[in-house]
Amino acid sequence: DKDWVMSINSIFPKADIGFYIDISPNESIKRNINTNFNIEATTEDLEKVRNSYLQILEENNLITINGMQPIDDIFKEVIVEIEKVRQGYVKRI
Repeated sequence: DKDWVMSINSIFPKADIGFYIDISPNESIKRNINTNFNIEATTEDLEKVRNSYLQILEENNLITINGMQPIDDIFKEVIVEIEKVRQGYVKRI
């Protein structure tokens, strides 16, 4: 739930800028091929976690990036958002 998500992230300092790269639960399972991060979860479990993160995005000034697009497009979108902050177009914190 939302409190769990807030709790596990509370140990980290508040960032000047943060990104939430959003992917579907099915895509998460599909990408979970690295045995170092072998997370055994159902799509239902992952959907609950995703929904919890979606609830805290705005109150934590996180910028949502569509993680279902090609990696080059994700990178470009992140760079655009960083430039906005760097040039003072968007105040974060």
